[in-house]
Amino acid sequence: MYSPDKVKKLWDAIKQTLEKMTRKIIRCRSGGFCDGVSRAVGMALRANASGLRVHMDGELVHNSSVTQYLLSHGICIWDGSSREWRSDECLLIRAHGISLERRELLRKLGCRLCDATCPHVARIGGKISQFRRMGYFIILYGDERHPEILGLKSYGGDSIHVLSSVEQLTSIPCLRRCPHIAILSQTTASSEDFQFFASAVAREFPWIEIFDSICEATRIRQMEIDGHIGRGQCDGAIVVGSPHSSNAKKLADKFLLANIPVAFVENLEDLQNHHVLPGDGTILLTGGTSTPPWEIDAIESYLRQIQ
Repeated sequence: MYSPDKVKKLWDAIKQTLEKMTRKIIRCRSGGFCDGVSRAVGMALRANASGLRVHMDGELVHNSSVTQYLLSHGICIWDGSSREWRSDECLLIRAHGISLERRELLRKLGCRLCDATCPHVARIGGKISQFRRMGYFIILYGDERHPEILGLKSYGGDSIHVLSSVEQLTSIPCLRRCPHIAILSQTTASSEDFQFFASAVAREFPWIEIFDSICEATRIRQMEIDGHIGRGQCDGAIVVGSPHSSNAKKLADKFLLANIPVAFVENLEDLQNHHVLPGDGTILLTGGTSTPPWEIDAIESYLRQIQ
């Protein structure tokens, strides 16, 4: 006969095993469109509904589902070729913004422009311009190939350098002679990575000014994931977003760094055809700032059906 304590331990072990064998789905509250993306998509649809023939200057946001949705409503992507613009047409500037040079080129086309640049990105451009006028040397933390960074860099002229690591500081030998230095960030950067970078630079140059320009929507998503991981409420994860989306990739990276299995998918079809579900237990479901809520809805419905 087993003692009562032994029976209790065996029963607790069985319960833990049964709990692990049952998949529990937790959908993050913060997944789906951020305000900037909602604004941009709304502008496109409202302009289209008003009778205008809407052309996008490239993809409005980094998500193919959104692009297909807009195309299905008769909104098209301008191919950049020369053409005569009619009075009932408009050209939509994408949500992550464009360079000053590109903006001037579009103005010269003579067509009606609709600026869907995220207001937060636009404010960062204004802040960079202000620092430049004040004679600051500007460091912009982020991916130099990202469209947002390419646009923001133009506001700094010769006074701005784009860096993605502390080691790259050695490429700016004149930095120690600069009495005024400012650091800003790509809006979709990892909060932890930016803080690490900015702190390391501040140790070398204590007089720098740090302007944390990561957008609140990105920060909230990252904090929500950190909370679930910290409380042990995550055995696997599904991140819904485009492979070209910087903020969605950063969300997936959080799970990888915590050694938590993660499926990074664009939509339900992608999940069904190309990915293995990340196991049993508690599965966290979230999406990037440009991920349509209907894509997250479809995956959540599917997961609950197959439990």
